[in-house]
Amino acid sequence: EAIFNFNFLLNIGSFIGLFFVVKKFFGRRVAILFFALMSISLPHIGAVAFPINPSFLFPLLVLYLWFIFEIFLNNKPGYLIPLILVTSLGTQLHFSMMTLFAIPLIAALIFKTRFNWKTLAGTGLICLLTYSPFIYYKKTTYSPPKIFNSKSKVVFGPQINSPLDVIKILLVGDTLERITFKNGIERFMHYPVWVAWILFLLTGSSLFYLGYFLYRNRRFLDYKKETLLFLLFYIPAIIYEIVNPLPERSYPHTWYCYIFIPQQILMIAFVFFRGWDVLVGRVKTIYIVVSVLTLLVLTGSAVADTIKLKSKNQASLGYLPNQKKLYSALMDELNLSAEEFHERVYSLQAGSNGLKLLQLIEKEEGNRGGNSNQKF
Repeated sequence: EAIFNFNFLLNIGSFIGLFFVVKKFFGRRVAILFFALMSISLPHIGAVAFPINPSFLFPLLVLYLWFIFEIFLNNKPGYLIPLILVTSLGTQLHFSMMTLFAIPLIAALIFKTRFNWKTLAGTGLICLLTYSPFIYYKKTTYSPPKIFNSKSKVVFGPQINSPLDVIKILLVGDTLERITFKNGIERFMHYPVWVAWILFLLTGSSLFYLGYFLYRNRRFLDYKKETLLFLLFYIPAIIYEIVNPLPERSYPHTWYCYIFIPQQILMIAFVFFRGWDVLVGRVKTIYIVVSVLTLLVLTGSAVADTIKLKSKNQASLGYLPNQKKLYSALMDELNLSAEEFHERVYSLQAGSNGLKLLQLIEKEEGNRGGNSNQKF
């Protein structure tokens, strides 16, 4: 419960933090639409309810976006040090954060940004400090050799069987499919197909608009926001296409997509107002009506999936209140203390009869006036 509450507060804080970061660099109207879309992002909602390591990435993603915008939009190269710090810490929560290392490097080459030797030395020191404990652990810990098969592999590499596969990689087709059709509020609850199509079209059209816009103008220094938004999504996506993590799973881990969520939504919100500013008359009216209806439909779907997940969890033994009721009844019926139950009773539910949980149940029963050592 404490971990859940901590994760909940962190993610709500990151949600609010993202709003202010977007407002600072892209304006109030983009921030408001970003906030609305982020509030119905099912993977983010699922992350709040599922406190494992990758769920704690969102506060670091807020800082990452803030620092990289400061470097390249406000021309403050000194922010490279904290940028590398949060990226290095993030990789120790989930390796997907490693894809974000490439973005400042490529952006620095495109924008011709120069970093002084103190900044570069500081980033090197940060990397040494953050990775040295992990390196020490790997050097001093024996890991037995693993026998890999197709199900245990994580990285498969690009699957190229024809020229069309190369085009699909360049268009990041698999990544777009992964974050829409193979994504949702949890691993086994994907978006409804029609919602996935909406998100696929919104994300793909926004990405390709930015790509075409930059190709047509080719003045990257004059269009820093467009260039940086494109890089923030496309670079991790193309790395995923090349590395190809977990392609053979029908239900890949949703947390592999967490690094795309803020960029995806920001890109959609930014491109939406490009259309808003260009269109006029009846076409603009149709544009607004379709956009409002789309937002309402996505909101309704998000609410329905959230309720569905809640009902599913409440009917599961993995739901903490159900665990408490079950183990409280079992300890009473078997006339065992928490320590005795932990030592003598085996549970197939891994970790569900942990001593700390059993002691918490025993304590709560005592506070309610129950007696765990009496049968009922």
